[in-house]
Amino acid sequence: MIRPHVVKFGGELLEDPRRLRRLARGVRSAAVQGGVLIVHGGGRAVDAETARLGLPKRAVDGLRITDADTLDVVLGVLAGRVNTRLVAALGAAGGSAVGVTGADAGVVRVAAARRYRATDGTRVDLGFVGLPRRGTGPPRLLIDLLAAGHVPVVASIGSDGRGRLYNVNADTLAADLAVRLGAGRLTIAGTTRGVLDSAGRTIPVVDDRRLAALVRDGHASAGMIAKLLACRAARKGGVVEVRIVNGTRPGMLQEAGAADTTMVTASGARRTASAQRSIQTMTALADEVRGAEARHVLQVYKRLPVVLVRGAGARVVDADGREYVDLLSGIGVASLGHAHAGLAQALAAQARELVHTSNLFFHPLQGQVAARLARLSGLPRAFFCNSGTEAVEACLKFARRYWRAAGAPQRTEIVAFERSFHGRTFGSLSVTSGAPYRDPFAPLVPGVRFVPPDDPAALRQAVSSATAAVIVEPIQGEGGVWPLSRTMADALAAVCAESGALLIADEIQCGLGRTGRPFHSAALGLEPDLMALGKALGAGFPVGAALLNERVAGTVAFGDHGSTYGGNLLACRAALVFLDALEGGLPAQVAAAGARLHAGLSRLAAANPALGAIRGAGLMWGLEVETRVAERIVDAALQRGVIVNRTAGTVVRLLPPLTIDAADVDAGLARLGAAIEDVT
Repeated sequence: MIRPHVVKFGGELLEDPRRLRRLARGVRSAAVQGGVLIVHGGGRAVDAETARLGLPKRAVDGLRITDADTLDVVLGVLAGRVNTRLVAALGAAGGSAVGVTGADAGVVRVAAARRYRATDGTRVDLGFVGLPRRGTGPPRLLIDLLAAGHVPVVASIGSDGRGRLYNVNADTLAADLAVRLGAGRLTIAGTTRGVLDSAGRTIPVVDDRRLAALVRDGHASAGMIAKLLACRAARKGGVVEVRIVNGTRPGMLQEAGAADTTMVTASGARRTASAQRSIQTMTALADEVRGAEARHVLQVYKRLPVVLVRGAGARVVDADGREYVDLLSGIGVASLGHAHAGLAQALAAQARELVHTSNLFFHPLQGQVAARLARLSGLPRAFFCNSGTEAVEACLKFARRYWRAAGAPQRTEIVAFERSFHGRTFGSLSVTSGAPYRDPFAPLVPGVRFVPPDDPAALRQAVSSATAAVIVEPIQGEGGVWPLSRTMADALAAVCAESGALLIADEIQCGLGRTGRPFHSAALGLEPDLMALGKALGAGFPVGAALLNERVAGTVAFGDHGSTYGGNLLACRAALVFLDALEGGLPAQVAAAGARLHAGLSRLAAANPALGAIRGAGLMWGLEVETRVAERIVDAALQRGVIVNRTAGTVVRLLPPLTIDAADVDAGLARLGAAIEDVT
């Protein structure tokens, strides 16, 4: 099930048209990385209408006492005016919003609050005010809307199942839906600067004890009491991140660490019995998983000691309930983040229709993906496979095939670069330079020459009339995040032009928006003849592609290459979801998040002499660290709740989801900084 970000907008935020448009754009941006559900109030608009009609206003703990006449006003204002305007604004911002009320399809079943116990201990009849019933199952309508890629916009109205409608406090409703949907985040946005202390300063963190004190001692206003109680209910219900924010500030949906935000947390010493049982169950599951792998899975991976069980956006959660900021995204694979709503819906819908046909038949999607990749890359032909290493294998074969067709079968050699990594299958491994990867499997494919990646003269000397192709990573990833210099790129282009050698760009890790461009080759002025793609293309689903220009493609004949699974319907459907995001503004988001991440890494490096050079672009960064730090940093980061990777011995590699927002960049940097302090 999708773990959405539930956002409650106070009605006062929605009154100004300009602010409403800004909020809608913010929701649209947040929805790129996963499902978003909106709950809205409309208290001020209701106040204005009841005042116009001469109806009195009475409230307890922020809950409006609602008689029959007031209920009519609430229904008209919330379900009509406010909901409709918010849905329209989201549509105008490019989102797909659907307005509903809690009464639709039994989304919110309530019990009348006839004997509500107020925080002062008194019993109050609230009239037609409903409190969500406990034990109600997941709201199917909202789950289906989220799975279809829509933003549900829920007016705070509920029903008792017998046709009676009730006014439901929007904070209470947002918390209830967040728990029932298994939300990763709940954000309650209003016009206040979070939760304020008696001196009017924002309290950055409120735990159970302080929350109780704020309510008990009268520091919290009636409206804030409802928010605090809702947040506490959400935390107890398992929502990972709960916060009260100043909704008038731009970027408030992304920037969790802002000065006017209050995070609501559980007190560390307090756990409900059910939560404790859940933790024990998941711990047992983790032990079972590790035991089964030890007995039956080939031990080629040195895994970190956690069992990841779910995720949302740039966050993942392990079997013990610990949450991590994921700055690695499965080594650059979960490009749209975890539990992406659009991807989940697309794969589920496709699986219900047709999964696999083999390449003996046409299907509707392969051509669509190929056409869009052609438009982005300038390479008009695509061969689909299942991984990056298969894409490299295909490029190597096609290069050999080209020269045989051209009457020069002696041109079989490949020039590659030191520090390179192109994959682990035989051909890809043969053009990978690292001895630890190569030596156990020698002898490899002959005829490969390696040159330093910063030596144009060595490159010119290595390329000859026997060279079929030169293969290059525009940014070397596994080798330590080393961008190819413009000087070397110019030399590479010139050598290929002079010798006729084909140019293969391995964009598996640095391509598809990772650096803020569709492909990093273009940033270096390179025009490859072939290109290898993988990782990000399926947003987590296995898919790879080799792209070719017409000159090379014209020499490949029927039967020269093939793949049983390559370009299957599920893979192509996933690729189309990713390409929608890539062509829908994702590179600009990557550029902004990447600049923020780079600035934060620069601050960390400036403050600690154990840190060195920072290399990369967009959302692909490598941080050089001292050996004593490198040996401990991955485990230390895991203990601090952030996932990073060590490569090339002394480099901390960061490849977060391309959809990571400012809040998660900041959280990841803070946790990484703490981990660095732990080991220096």
